[in-house]
Amino acid sequence: MRDLRLADEPLEMAATVTAISHMYGFLVAVYREPPSAELVEQIRRPTIITALASAGVELEADFRNLSESQLLVDLAVEYTRLFVGPGKHIPPHESVHIEGGGGSLWGQSTAEVKRFIESVGFEYRPDNTVIPDHLSVELEFMQALTGMEAQAWRESDLDTVRRVQHIEQEFIEKHLARWVPTFCEKVIEAAELPFYEEMAMLASDFVEAEKERIAGWTGEQCEASATPNAAR
Repeated sequence: MRDLRLADEPLEMAATVTAISHMYGFLVAVYREPPSAELVEQIRRPTIITALASAGVELEADFRNLSESQLLVDLAVEYTRLFVGPGKHIPPHESVHIEGGGGSLWGQSTAEVKRFIESVGFEYRPDNTVIPDHLSVELEFMQALTGMEAQAWRESDLDTVRRVQHIEQEFIEKHLARWVPTFCEKVIEAAELPFYEEMAMLASDFVEAEKERIAGWTGEQCEASATPNAAR
């Protein structure tokens, strides 16, 4: 475990958690809908390719070299085949994978996710295509929470850090970590384009890393971070 009593720890943590929040946002864009031209252009930037490579994601040559128009068509077809249908597909909804895998939407976990989001002061805006336990909604909720955590670190507001981390931990343990690995395994087996196979591996590894990160923080460790400021 790192020594949390360094004087610049809050700023270091703010930068780290900001990067984590950005990764949540990236995965939201990947799973909410077929990739847009803007997302494809962003991913093709050398800095993003390098950042993804550091996370173990190797984009295939086709992703880098195909024309944008052809790539967008290929990704849209694959996204629809994998996640939307018609035909056999892998719904990116918690209720499908938690409650027996029977393929039903609006199960018990759907309502639980909605209640959880609203219980901590966020508003779920109904959408005709994205219901509360859609993967992109759960990831977007964590994006918002980690954004709040990063801001609290910047302000050395350790009470808020602890409060937000407890919410993050509860949501990951009760929701994301319970179904995302299973969902991602199914995507890896079914994917025909390497892009979605790589994104599934990234999402699974990221959720597991987040579960470990948050579990590794305790109130006592946060108190240790406050020591330098108290000494000033």
